[in-house]
Amino acid sequence: MTNREKDRARRQAAAHLETIQAVMRRLAHIAECDDPEECGLSAQEIRAGLGLHEGAEVGDEERRGYHDEDAALEYVQEMPLSVDVRSGWQSPSAKLVPVEYQLLMSTGGPAVRITGRLDARDEPADAEIEYQDWCTEFRALPIDSVQKQDLLQFARCCFR
Repeated sequence: MTNREKDRARRQAAAHLETIQAVMRRLAHIAECDDPEECGLSAQEIRAGLGLHEGAEVGDEERRGYHDEDAALEYVQEMPLSVDVRSGWQSPSAKLVPVEYQLLMSTGGPAVRITGRLDARDEPADAEIEYQDWCTEFRALPIDSVQKQDLLQFARCCFR
């Protein structure tokens, strides 16, 4: 993989992570905001949480929409192209039990996915965001603890 391809794939993963963090901030804000009409969020924060482009106009309708928890959860659940699980090694007669998951965010070159282990309740126990470009292996995007927590919360919302 050339440096240019690595950068392109890494930027794609970073863009997905940025969108995920914006929507997770939206859900946290919804839980804490007492009065959406008096909310002091900036237009930029609302655009980011709604997945709107930079120049999109933000009016009363968008402000109300930002505070709609059902719409926010639906947005999260529609983000992955697929939600997949797989089991570990076991005997042929045993019931298959999922132990890992994958949220496919984009395909092709570049491709982005979120992977992790499942806990005993079949919910994500951890999360990692990975990227690849054509004919390359997936690589983990280095993330800090706050990003990791947002990614895990996002994955858990996708399993609701």
